Order: sequence, then C-alpha cells, then structure tokens
Amino acid sequence: MNAYLDDSTPAGWDARLARIERLARRHLAEGGDVLRISRTRNMLSVDYGTYRIVHTRANTAEAREPHGLFLQDVLTWIDD
Repeated sequence: MNAYLDDSTPAGWDARLARIERLARRHLAEGGDVLRISRTRNMLSVDYGTYRIVHTRANTAEAREPHGLFLQDVLTWIDD
C-alpha cells in the first residue's frame, strides 16, 4: 500500500489522501483493527494530524509512536 504515496504534490492531492486513508481503514478493519486520527485541533501540537492503530476487541493500541503515526507510517505497518 505504500506505493500510493510519492513525493509529488499534484492537483487533487487531498482527494488522493482521502482515498488512501479510506483504503487503509478498510484493510485494517478486515484484521479487526481500526484507524483513529488524533483529535487535537491545535496545529502546533506534535500529534496534530497523526494516526494510531487500535485493536477493536481489546481496545489497545497496536501501533503508535509517542506522538502518533503519519499516514505513510500506517501504510508501512500494514505492509509488514
């Protein structure tokens, strides 16, 4: 899934990121996990716009850095 991201920023980038996030959520749901985005609204906060992967049955964090994962990190975690 990591092949969806590259260094270019073409027009319609927001729609592309939304599609990638949707695919990641669907893939994680198949394995019993859920993708949660940080609820922080402060753009200066270190975890603004980051994600964590939570196992739904145990309600425990499967993957997260101290301040959350970026979307590319989520895709790498899915690939592994």
